[in-house]
Amino acid sequence: MPLLPERPATAEPVTQVARRHDLDAVRSFAMALGVVLHACLSLSFVPWPIADEVRTEGMTALFAFIHGFRMPLFFLLSGYFAAMLWQRRGAGGLLWHRVRRVLVPMVVACFTILPLMHWSVGEGLTLRYAPESLGSNPASATSEERETDRDLWAAARAGDLPRIRALAAEGEDLDARDSLQLTALHWAATADRADACELLLELGADPESTDGSAATPLISGAFWGSAEACEVLLARGADPEARNQDGTRAGDLAEWTWGDERRGATAFIAGLIRFEVNLAAMPERVRATAAVFGVDVEAPDKRGGNLDLWSAARAGNLDRIAELEAAGEDLDARDGLKLTALHWAATADQAEACELLLDLGADLEARDGSEGTPLTSAAFWASPEASAALLARGADPDARNQDGTSARDLSMWPWGEERRGVTQFIAGLVRYDVDLNTMPERARRTAAVFVDAPPARSALLNPTSRGSRILEELADFDVGHLWFLWYLMGLLLLSLPVFAIAALLRPGSKWSLCASPLALVALVPLTATFQAIMLGRGLTFFGPSTSSALAFDPLVLGYYGVFFLFGAAVWGLDPGTRSLTRGWPAMLAVAIVIFLTAGAAAESAKGGELETLVPAVMQAAFAWTMALGLIGLSAKLFHRERAWVRYLSDASYWIYLAHLPLVFLLQGAVARWELPAWQKLGVMVAACLAVLLLTYALLIRPTPIGWMLNGRRPARRA
Repeated sequence: MPLLPERPATAEPVTQVARRHDLDAVRSFAMALGVVLHACLSLSFVPWPIADEVRTEGMTALFAFIHGFRMPLFFLLSGYFAAMLWQRRGAGGLLWHRVRRVLVPMVVACFTILPLMHWSVGEGLTLRYAPESLGSNPASATSEERETDRDLWAAARAGDLPRIRALAAEGEDLDARDSLQLTALHWAATADRADACELLLELGADPESTDGSAATPLISGAFWGSAEACEVLLARGADPEARNQDGTRAGDLAEWTWGDERRGATAFIAGLIRFEVNLAAMPERVRATAAVFGVDVEAPDKRGGNLDLWSAARAGNLDRIAELEAAGEDLDARDGLKLTALHWAATADQAEACELLLDLGADLEARDGSEGTPLTSAAFWASPEASAALLARGADPDARNQDGTSARDLSMWPWGEERRGVTQFIAGLVRYDVDLNTMPERARRTAAVFVDAPPARSALLNPTSRGSRILEELADFDVGHLWFLWYLMGLLLLSLPVFAIAALLRPGSKWSLCASPLALVALVPLTATFQAIMLGRGLTFFGPSTSSALAFDPLVLGYYGVFFLFGAAVWGLDPGTRSLTRGWPAMLAVAIVIFLTAGAAAESAKGGELETLVPAVMQAAFAWTMALGLIGLSAKLFHRERAWVRYLSDASYWIYLAHLPLVFLLQGAVARWELPAWQKLGVMVAACLAVLLLTYALLIRPTPIGWMLNGRRPARRA
């Protein structure tokens, strides 16, 4: 049997292959899982634009489980169907079909779905943070707004002694941990509620209870500068030598001086656990807490001589900037957040620092990690003085970041709940303390600065530079979740020569083992090689990397290319997939065992020679066994045609294209509902699928959009 049957040269029609109803089913199932995957992200600890009030490790595990096999399964099926179309229609027919069904829908979606998705992120954040949004967050309410039925953790944080006594009398577990893995005593120590600490300890709370990072309440108190709470805990016998999972003691934190490093860490952690902290009061709190631990420490002034270039620019420390430049510091170096010193000076509205950096030779049009210029940063953070200084020095107000947004665009963004939510979110990500109360006036003044700003002359007078910049921006264009379609087209073009060579070689049945489970002996190590490189590049979650830039990532292309080419080989050697899926129950069982043990195995290998190899092999093995096991399960359950499966298969393409805008809106809407994470996920998935299936039935299936996605439906017989 040939690896890829050659299309007959005669004019006779090629025999039509029976529709694979089982593969329709597994494809539609994987598409629906995309809704679950993206919906659960707001409920997990994976970075995502919208973070729910309730985030759990279970949701993080659910994301990892689905992500670990879903896209490999898609590419395997895509290779299989590509080879089938090659045999039926030839290279030209295959390309034309994929252009119509893949490339054209992707281009249309880039100008329709993607802008809608960007809008929905802002609207979702507005719903998430707006006071009138559904649900409530006891942690962010004022004392007057909090109800008497607050939970134990909120009562401890608020120092509500009567409520703590009432809950203890009702049998509440005083050492229970909330969704952030903090006990009531941790919250009392964090908020410096000394009386609440006393009461909880009197009622039997464990002074050595640990949170998710193995930190005790005393360690929490030391980190947050809670001098009075630390004093109470030490007096009640709390162990100052207890260490968290990083080996840090409470005393170590008490010795940590207040400066930009600690300020950034404090602001970042406060955002993660949704705790309102007064950063202006922290220097004095740090000194008081240090005194409790017997440490003589003075919080350095923000203009101290130990600042790095980025911190000095943010603080407006001109002397330190000049000193570092004289020492040979690279003025255009980017920090861990991919920001240059000029970006930080613009962000903090330090106009004099901007002037000095430019005088010293800093790049006026330096780009950050999102391709934004310093002027873009100034416009986003509503920095009127810095904006005026940069514009006066010739900064381009129309230079665009990777999302196509310019500084001029941002200057015209009105201050409201949408911008407030986005600003608050980004401030947490970059660990920047921003006074939201002053932002409306700053935004108004910044907009006025840009009113008369002309287009940059350099862009108008240098067409070569402009053309190069256009190509760079095109390569960095973010296609979002449509990356799968783009990579599918890329793999198809790269695979055509392979298809042609395979058709000429016409290997016989001796190659049939290549389409059996024994092929995993070679496929897992090959895929694990790509996975290991991904892990070496900094991949931190379970499963493969993805890339949403228009420029192909060779590593991502190679990884998914293995699945694509194997799927094509399966069509040539085992079109019925009977040999391939033999033993599918065992493969699914192996996949589950791998997933459940992967974390412990990776942890045991950490620090050794196999630190990268062990998780790479396990993740690759999981992807293959799960994908093949699901194909086998689908063949068992859906080998005959079912009308509803066929319908869902047709609708799945629309679900894939259009689900993310709905997901973002739903995540914002349910973020403050007082429901368990699994119930919120169920509501979001059910609502999203209901809307998408309804719109498919009414607006997509009977229209040219449906013909573009699935082809024209055959006319019904009379």
